[in-house]
Amino acid sequence: MKIRLSLICMVAFLTSMNVADAQLLHHHAGRGFRGGQGLATGGESAFRQVSGEVQAGVPGRFWFEANVADRGLGYQGSYLTVGGKRRMFEDFLDGRWLFEAQLHHSIDEDQGDFFSNIGIERVFSIPAAGADISLGGWYDFNSETDTGFSNPFHQIGVSGAIKSRRWDLLANGYFPIGETDFTLGDPTGETPFARNFILSSPAIDAAQTGFDVTMRWRPKQLAFANGTVDFGGYGYKSDEIDFFGGGRVRLGVEVLRGATISAEVNHDERFNTTGVLSVGWTFGANGGVGGEYAGIGRDLEATQRNDHVVRVLTEASFVVNPNTGLPYNVLHVNNEGGEDGINGLGTFERPFLTLAEAEAASSADDAIFVASGDGTPNGLETGLALQNRQLLLGDGGTYTIPNAATGGGFQLVTDGGIGPTIRNPLGTSVVELANGNRIAGVTIDGIGTNNAINGNSVNNLAMEDVNVVNAGLNGVRLDNFTGNLDIRDSNFSGNGASGLLVENHSDVTSSFLLNNNIASGNGLDGFTFQNFDSGSFILNANTTSGNNGNGLTVSNFLNTSTFGINILNHNADGNIGIGIDASQGNGKLNILTPNITNNASGGILITDWANVAGDFTIIGGVEGNLANIVGNGQGPNNVQIDLTGGLMQNVLITQALIADGNGAGIVTSASDVGTVMNLEIR
Repeated sequence: MKIRLSLICMVAFLTSMNVADAQLLHHHAGRGFRGGQGLATGGESAFRQVSGEVQAGVPGRFWFEANVADRGLGYQGSYLTVGGKRRMFEDFLDGRWLFEAQLHHSIDEDQGDFFSNIGIERVFSIPAAGADISLGGWYDFNSETDTGFSNPFHQIGVSGAIKSRRWDLLANGYFPIGETDFTLGDPTGETPFARNFILSSPAIDAAQTGFDVTMRWRPKQLAFANGTVDFGGYGYKSDEIDFFGGGRVRLGVEVLRGATISAEVNHDERFNTTGVLSVGWTFGANGGVGGEYAGIGRDLEATQRNDHVVRVLTEASFVVNPNTGLPYNVLHVNNEGGEDGINGLGTFERPFLTLAEAEAASSADDAIFVASGDGTPNGLETGLALQNRQLLLGDGGTYTIPNAATGGGFQLVTDGGIGPTIRNPLGTSVVELANGNRIAGVTIDGIGTNNAINGNSVNNLAMEDVNVVNAGLNGVRLDNFTGNLDIRDSNFSGNGASGLLVENHSDVTSSFLLNNNIASGNGLDGFTFQNFDSGSFILNANTTSGNNGNGLTVSNFLNTSTFGINILNHNADGNIGIGIDASQGNGKLNILTPNITNNASGGILITDWANVAGDFTIIGGVEGNLANIVGNGQGPNNVQIDLTGGLMQNVLITQALIADGNGAGIVTSASDVGTVMNLEIR
């Protein structure tokens, strides 16, 4: 429908022109027309007869084109063109004024929409030089709002040309006006958020200011087809896009009078190689193209310039939630408000002012992102109950969230300052967990609560870069927990009982991974795992120090999967209790390259841990890195292993520096009928 309307408008424009103008154009053009291109026969003769009849009835020049391209210079897709050019008047300096207009419409609606060019040109001749000189001004409009993030653009342009018998020199300048640079997200990459999205790369739609220069040559070898060969260059830039330049080659021929084919190839560092193939038919006054070399016959040639406003369009790359297969829906909270003073929408630009607003507006699988705002807990003191698979995120650092778009993780880089502090002093917990939650980049202040983070009968929890402090009981308590537990780069301190308590867990397919966490100054243990099972259990590079109980307690481990317990590179220092206390477990127990120092009640205590045949309890170093177990106990021991009840245990202590405090270095005991302890120290 849009193409049909465009055709009707153009035909109405052309048929309104004065027939006398057409006759005048024919008269002047005839003086400069080069004949003698051979005899037309057969279908070509019939074509020219019909073409001549059409031209006699339509003044000016009129053309149709199909421009076929997968990707052209600064645009995507193919399009159709209807255009025309007519003489308006001559001025007192013998300048000839012309009007030109083109309407275009994309063939594939998914790749664009309507766009147009309107120009006025003044041409004058220098007979002594056998040349015409022209100057023109243009208005270009691109609606093109159907291609994702693309936006409409307006542009003014200038054109100039020197045309002679054998060559033309053509030049154009392009100057977008109005709003010319649109972005979704931060082009600098410092902020990964826009609206309610997380972006791995921003969207940019920028109209380019630039120029092109072309030398057109008419080789004798192509004279039979009015052929032309163009060589040229161009350059463009905008506020968001650095300058880039490239080169252009174009070949055009007239296969029959008025029927033309041209092919263009461009190459530059921004768009790489692009091109377009154009097939057209031109009719009206002097419908043949390229055959006239002087006077107003050349005037009616279509101006050689870009049909499109050259744009750099890069679509956004969204971080995709693996639970939904869609971009994360992020609800933003900032108690300082947005920059424009309009708040309460939950977008990055216009956030909620309180955590309660975000909780009320959220759904399962959403992310709630809390900015540090004014640095106070204002608006963040009501706590929240997370829904299934929700994320609670803050701008407290750099952490990783799953990204289904890449099949891996996306590193979310925030401002790196002090993250937001969330409280709930009138509640029993600050964060009540649901299934599949992820928490990162926030401080959970449990002052006034029992447990800062609490989960009853939930599954799957991931935490990264989280501070959990000041709870009356436990920093994090997970009771009857199932699924996977992944905690990284987090801090548990100043809580009344344990920093982390996991109990009554019976999922034999699950994995536990704690990496590079700190638990210090807690009323009982740093980390406590009791009455549990798992598919794999790895604690790596964690630090438990200054706790009133043990640094790490592991008890009643069933080990149905036979993976065992792996405690790697663990630091336990200055705890009132024992550095590592493992009891009533079953299967492999590896305590490798630990640093266990100055714990008042002992370094490592292992009680009634059973190994099946082929399994070991190993305490020691790896590849020359020694286990360091020194200065523990004021009476108790650095390493003590006790076995009773008819159990069997194989103990290997190797590559270890064990020095006593006031107690012994290594003490082992085995009692009761059938109890077997095999001890090897090397």
